[in-house]
Amino acid sequence: MEPGATLPHAVLALLDAVDAETLLRDAEGLAEGLADAGWTPEVESEHFRVDGWDVVSSDRAPGLSVFADGDQRDVRGAALAVAAALAARSGEWTFCTEGPDWSAWSVEDPRWQSLDID
Repeated sequence: MEPGATLPHAVLALLDAVDAETLLRDAEGLAEGLADAGWTPEVESEHFRVDGWDVVSSDRAPGLSVFADGDQRDVRGAALAVAAALAARSGEWTFCTEGPDWSAWSVEDPRWQSLDID
């Protein structure tokens, strides 16, 4: 994913659903919301996939992790696009990381090589 590229529709739909507080109420609602947003259930329960992206929900909803496949540049671009999309949605979201705040870096920034990036 190049810098500034748009996120896949299913990823944007997921961000919209989370922002509207409609997705993370219970495990059944999470599965239904992901399917409605265009995510495909995988063989493993609580695992959905679309366009090189994965969502894995926790065993205690409401909780999920989102993963993107690709080379480092693509993954960095995807992370930056998600951070920008969340920042644009509302003042309720704050960027929180255990490492440095990478949300405004370029995909070529050498700080990405740090082991502190989460």
